[in-house]
Amino acid sequence: MGYVASAAMAFDCITARRRAIRRQGTPPLYEVENRMPDVASPAPAEFVVVLITVPDDEVAGRLAHTLVSEKLAACVNVLPSVRSVYAWEGKICNEGELLCLVKTRRELFPALRERVLALHPYQVPEIVALPLVEGSDMYLAWLRESTRPGCP
Repeated sequence: MGYVASAAMAFDCITARRRAIRRQGTPPLYEVENRMPDVASPAPAEFVVVLITVPDDEVAGRLAHTLVSEKLAACVNVLPSVRSVYAWEGKICNEGELLCLVKTRRELFPALRERVLALHPYQVPEIVALPLVEGSDMYLAWLRESTRPGCP
């Protein structure tokens, strides 16, 4: 799947989410952002953003689809055309890659990491989780609902 197709899929997901919210009689997100939610808001510390570099569009699409369909991630953004400069086996490498930004629950990181390791073509893939410091209540609630609960 190419980048354009990935972007189109992401747009379709966002559009479908907005339609579902409107069907439920809820105003668009920008109108409810500052309202108190009906249930307890998730704490931002429950979530992480995982950075994963990949060699090409095909790997990015496969990873993104797998992680979201298995509910290990709520959303994966694929950023094209990043340049990675790193030392590997005694050489300085300068490679074009894509960057996947994966939003998930902190408790799912071990399972997500293992799944990525099983699918990724690199010997040592970048799989780095960054803590989420702040986020909108509506987005965090959606993030929680879109991922499976972690293992105890």
